[in-house]
Amino acid sequence: MERKRRSANNRTLRPRDIRVLMAKVFTIPVPPSIGRRRRERTSDPRYVDGQRLLVEAMKYLAQADPVANRSAIELISEHVRTRFRMSDSPLS
Repeated sequence: MERKRRSANNRTLRPRDIRVLMAKVFTIPVPPSIGRRRRERTSDPRYVDGQRLLVEAMKYLAQADPVANRSAIELISEHVRTRFRMSDSPLS
């Protein structure tokens, strides 16, 4: 009977009970440094050329044999959508 009562209580949490279970988030405000100059943003042509090259490779593979090259196209596409954009920044 004790077991049934505990499981029933776990299923019906009230909003005030949920607050106890959630973690607290602390933020430490950092004042902006006014004297610091922002760097002018310029694009790196190598970054753009790299993206263009990968797109051309996908087009070539799709024209040559789309069925046989499907896994290669998916791999390049995944790289362009995730790793390439996160790791290769034109501003670094």
